[in-house]
Formats: sequence, C-alpha cells, structure tokens
Amino acid sequence: MKKIAFLTLVALFLLTLPVRAQINLLHEFAGGAADGKKPYGSLILSGSTLYGMSHFGGGSDLGTIFKIQTDGSGFALLHEFAGGAADGGYPYGSLIFSGSTLYGMTEYGGASTYGTIFKMQTDGSGFALLHSFAAGTADGAEPCGSLIISGSILYGMTPYYGANTKGTIFKMQTDGSGYTLLHSFAGGAADGAFPFGSLVISGSALYGMTYYGGDSDYGTVFKMETDGSGFTLLHEFAGGTADGASPRGSLILSGSALYGMTYYGGDSDYGTVFKIETDGTSFTLLHEFAGGAADGYMPYTDLTISGSTLYGMTIYGGESERGTIFKVQTDGSGFSLLHEFAGGADDGKDPYGSLILFGLDLYGMTMLGGDNDQGVIFSLPVPSITSVDFLGTWDGQGVYYRNSITAAWVKMASPATLITAGDLGGDGVDDLIGIWPSQGGVWVQSSTNGAWTKLSTTAEHIASGDMNGDGRVDFLGTWDGQGVYYRNSLSGVWVKMASPATLITAGDLDSDGIDDLIGIWPTQGGVWVKYSKTGAWSKLSSTAKDIAAGDMNGDGRDDLLATWDGQGVYYRNSMNGAWVKMASPADQVTCGDLDADGKSDLIGNWPTQGGVWVKYSETGSWAKLSSSAGDIAAGKMRAGTGGSMPAQALFGPLGGYAQGPESLIQYQDISSEGPGGLHFAYQTEELLIPQEHESEMMRIPGPGELGFRWVEEKNLIPEESRESDANKEDRERNTK
Repeated sequence: MKKIAFLTLVALFLLTLPVRAQINLLHEFAGGAADGKKPYGSLILSGSTLYGMSHFGGGSDLGTIFKIQTDGSGFALLHEFAGGAADGGYPYGSLIFSGSTLYGMTEYGGASTYGTIFKMQTDGSGFALLHSFAAGTADGAEPCGSLIISGSILYGMTPYYGANTKGTIFKMQTDGSGYTLLHSFAGGAADGAFPFGSLVISGSALYGMTYYGGDSDYGTVFKMETDGSGFTLLHEFAGGTADGASPRGSLILSGSALYGMTYYGGDSDYGTVFKIETDGTSFTLLHEFAGGAADGYMPYTDLTISGSTLYGMTIYGGESERGTIFKVQTDGSGFSLLHEFAGGADDGKDPYGSLILFGLDLYGMTMLGGDNDQGVIFSLPVPSITSVDFLGTWDGQGVYYRNSITAAWVKMASPATLITAGDLGGDGVDDLIGIWPSQGGVWVQSSTNGAWTKLSTTAEHIASGDMNGDGRVDFLGTWDGQGVYYRNSLSGVWVKMASPATLITAGDLDSDGIDDLIGIWPTQGGVWVKYSKTGAWSKLSSTAKDIAAGDMNGDGRDDLLATWDGQGVYYRNSMNGAWVKMASPADQVTCGDLDADGKSDLIGNWPTQGGVWVKYSETGSWAKLSSSAGDIAAGKMRAGTGGSMPAQALFGPLGGYAQGPESLIQYQDISSEGPGGLHFAYQTEELLIPQEHESEMMRIPGPGELGFRWVEEKNLIPEESRESDANKEDRERNTK
C-alpha cells in the first residue's frame, strides 16, 4: 500500500478529534490477462472483502470481476469477460449481493451485443447470463447503471432503446425469468430520457433520474410503482444558478429525503448536490461546485451517507484538476474537501464511481492513476468521528442524556423502566425508545419534532439495529410467550426472528452490513447470535447478566459485550473469537464511543462504586458519569457536533419538557399492529429456536464454560483514583 499525506483537520466545536491524514492505495491496475484496468463503477463490501469490476482488462480486454481484502491483500480476478453470445463485456456499473450470489450488468456482449445481465457466486463459480439485451422497441440496450434487488426481483434501467428509443426501466426474477419492461422513456415535458444511473426502492416505490427530459430538457427526478404504474416527475431540472442540470448518477434515500448530484448547473455550471422529499417537495441545492483548488466539479455518480454526513467524489477539481473527495452535511453546511487527486504513481485520478464507508474508512476507485495509469483501488480514513451520548433513566427523576461535547444534561422524558436509542426516523439523530408500563407499552420519541408514537404493548426487553440491511434502524423487542420480533422502519411490517428471549441486543458481528440478533435464551444454555444474512445460530457463551454490542477494539466489527456475576465484564473479539476482560462485574452494561476515538467505550452500572461509570477504550481510564440509573443506553441524541435536542423535541406541546407519553396532547398509536395488539400480523424467519450450528465445535469457550481463557486489560475496577482531575471537575459540575 502507498500512503500520501493530504490535509490536517481540526474538529468543530469543543472537541479535537483524531485525524489520520493519508490515502492508501490498495491496488494499482495493470491491465493485461492477469489484471483489470480503468474501473468505471463502485465497490461493494461483504465482511472484509471488496468486490468490483473494471471496464477493461482480462484476457479479452473486455473487463473483469475481482475481489480484494480491505487491507489490500488477496487481489484476485473472479471472471474475465469475453463477449460473444455467452458472455458480456465492458461493465459500467457496480455489482450487487444477494446471499453468496453477485448480480451485475455489462454494456456490451450477449446474443445481440447490446449488453447483458449476469449472476455469479462470490467464489467466481456459476457464472451465467440471465438476459441479453436486444434493443428495439421491446427491450433496452447498453446499461450504464447498476441493478437493485427486492426479494427475488431485480430492477434496473438502460439509457437507450425501448418504445421511444430514450431508455427503459425493467424488472426480472433473479433466476432470469419474467423479464418485463415497466417503462419506456419518451422525453419531452412530461417524461425523462436517457437514464445513466440506477434506481432506489422504498416500499413499493422506485425513484430515479434521467439525464435529459422535462420542461427544460435538463433531466428529471421521477417516481414509479414497482408494477410500472404511477409514473410521476418529482422534479424537472432547469439549470442556471438556482438549479442543477443533467444528472449522470443515482439517488440515495435517507428517511423521507432523496439526495443526489447533477453534472451541470449551479452558479458556475459545474454541478450541484441537492435534496428533495420523496413526494417531490422541498427541492434544495445543498452545494454548487465551483472548481479550482478549493472545490471539485462535475460529479459523475452517487453520494454515500453516514448519519447526517454526505460523502462524494467529483471527476475534476482540486489543485491538480484530477478530481476530489468531499463531504457535506445533509443541511448543506460543512462542505470540505477530504482529498484532491493528483494522479501519478502515488495517487489516483478521475474517479467515475462512488464511495462506500466501512468502519472508519472510505473505499473507492479511480479510472486512471497509479504506477500504470490504469486506475487504482484506494481507502481513505474518515477525518472525524462523531461522539455519542450517555443516556439513562432514573426513578422519580426522568430520562436524561449527557451531551458528550458540552457535558450538559438534557431531560427528555418521564422515568421509563427500559430504554434504548436508534435512528428509526432516518434523520441522522437517534430517537429515544423506551417502555412506560403506565402508558401501556413501548414508545418512541422522534428526534426530529419530539412527537411520540406507541409502537407496541409492553415488551420483556428492547433494542434497535438495522436488521434487514436497508440502511434504516429497526425496533427490536422480545415478548414472553410470543417471540423476538423486529419492526421494519420503512414498511412497518413485523418479522418474527426467534422464540422468546430474556435479554436482546443487536450488532453486526460478522460485518456483512446487517445487524445480527444477540440474546439470552436460558433454556438453550446461554448467549446466542442469529446471523441475519444466513439465519444460522451460534452459541457465544453461558448465560450472562447483561449484554450489549459495539466495536470495542476499533477493528470495524461489532463485538459481544457482557457481564457475568462473580467473573467480570468481557468482550468477545468478533474477528478471532478471543475474550478480553475489561472490568469487575457490573449490574448493567452498554457501550458507545463517547470520546470519538473510533472505539466503543464500556459504560456500566456499578452500585458498589456509587453509580454509572465509563471506561475509555483508548486509554483505559475511568470516569464517573452519574449516580446509579434504572437503565442505561448510548446514542447520538443531538444533531451536528454539539448543542442539544431540536427545540421541538426538548420543549413539548405543553411548553415544558417533553415529560413522556402521558403529558402529550397528541400522539400516534400503532401498537395494535404490534406484538400483543389486536391486529398483529407478521412474517416468520426460519430457525426460530437457538440450535447448534456447524461452527459450534470451533467456538472458543466463554465465561462460565469449561476451558475459558482470556486476556485482561488494566484498571478492572471503577475507582475514583483512576478518574482524571478534569473528568472529576466536569462530573461534579454536572452531577444532578
């Protein structure tokens, strides 16, 4: 790997965050029979393996499919396109996953040479063409974007042909059957034309963009149902200083907002970043590219979102005019360049694809640059990490969170029995989720406007996580006599995952992009994980007193964190299965990156030590946060890098603190559709009861089991003497 320094950032507000100012070249394409060259698309990730395609290279110089580890090792060609009736050529977009199967498209090849849809296993076996585009009025041609998948259906677009020769939207089954044109673009004032990007799906609605069409013929944003009905233009680009023009990429969806970029438009006509609601309202330019040394211009593809931060690339701009990597907040603030490509042997140039975020690093490709000037695969450390906040509930007082930036306490609600936090609304700020038995169940308070929604009847335990890989956090609960369910935040559908558990949490232990169910099933002998992608169970340890999940060592993977009476608090390294002892036994544990160092910190309740303490993972030092709480959690409870809740959330409809469900005049009740509700309906996964898995024999024994081995950290007991003077003064100043 090659590393080059690019900039130094100073974090905003009161906290200075660590910066790793270097770009890493993971692979430099060389072309020829043994390598690809000139990638136009983007990477995808499974575990620690990146998959992608190059437009050229391989034995026939018609492009390749490859894989590589995130550390740059293990580069291998999985397929070399050969063209002809039985193969594709010149892949332009990106791959997608479904289980162990990769799907993609090529611009060339197939029976009519107009491009193909293909599938292949992740080990390179089983390559097969699912469709050969034929052009004409009944088919599209030369796809430039990527596929999307929903269930067993693939959706995509082509920029050419169809009934009006201006491109198509199509669907087909993953086995290649049922190919259907859903829409043929016609251009003009009422339709788009020539879509070069991909679709995005939300429920039964598809969203996308076209390069031409609309009143000004500068492109469109459109919406259509998955059955082809209801085609509607949400926005018609007009160009000029107040609008974008000619989008080449795709949209991304976060909550009810769509984000995208245009190739032209804005004050300098160098392209824009924009957002628009899914109903077509509130179109806003977030950034207008200006070029030059301090800005990029002409973005070619898509944005990537993490919380409230958008990341993207431009083909041109920066000091060397060879493209940039940038970030901007979803409200348009905080635009900055993270890297300016320079080309040559030590850098890439001219990025045509998009970025992906894994752990603390962005990964992407450039079409040119590197030793052979045939393109590179790179990683770039994210320059800043947003800290999360400690959240607790105290009997007789209420639910509070402690702002990790300012150390100020904010009261959110009346006392709850159990609490957790998760961004159910998709606005980049976590929502408060809790159980208020006196109010009949589980409620969520929106971080956007402070509104309360009743989700279900009272559960035994609650958690949150992205349980289906759609990028949205879902509510997760367990109910005695019924089971463990999650509620899809996008569709509202309940899914049964397992038989009833006593405690549950969620975390991506296998680093596949989907959170896994972790819980305690005493009748099954301990703590188990159900891997979301495969549905397989694996036993992690004997029964623990409390459990949580987080990245405890900064390797980008979530780890199991738990406490056992008489033994201590341990975490299990998900990468190698090793156990690490962090502390003496606690009554409760949770974790969160309070100090923004990229590692989750241990937070726990030690009544014998007088309350709730945090052990910072980087230094091993302890700090006391509060007196003993009824329940504890961690989450990003504030927008941006500091401050407090939005005013509407902090001050409820009665003009005072939002004291909880009982104090609100208006609220939404959807609990009848949840577990215990009158109209409860749900889908069922397989393997609902924890059971031995083939990997069980390889498991490293956990606490309480024969053969248990571990390593110990320093400072295992929370002690005042281990608390820094600064932390002690801060705590005393802010103790309730």
